Amino acid sequence: MPFLRLTRGSKQRGIQTFARVQRLMPEIRESEIEYLNMRDWYVQELAVLAQFEERLEQAQNEGLTHEIGAIRNKIHGVQSRLIDMKERVRLAGERSFAEAYYLCADAMLNKEARVAIEMAAEEILGRPRHELARAS
Repeated sequence: MPFLRLTRGSKQRGIQTFARVQRLMPEIRESEIEYLNMRDWYVQELAVLAQFEERLEQAQNEGLTHEIGAIRNKIHGVQSRLIDMKERVRLAGERSFAEAYYLCADAMLNKEARVAIEMAAEEILGRPRHELARAS
């Protein structure tokens, strides 16, 4: 399995797992599960890429010119999916972290500070945090 490049904090704390997510508060559990699902797909695609690269090396060593072009096309396809997916995974991770950050700030800040921050955020975005009504 290919190695996933991790940040220093992830290396120190260990990579987030589905078992750990089940212990999270319900308010942030869904966004973290979405992130983990996307990250798992990304890691699986890295494994596919590694397999194609290994097969390309074998084909080159064996001199199978008719397979080399097809394998290179497959590698290119996987690489293009990875480029797009890496950004999506990063954004999903940031969204999950932002939800957790909001919950912490909501619990730790006094009401005046929370209201001021929410008003500033609404001013920046030009909308409230939840724009659509909840489903009945």
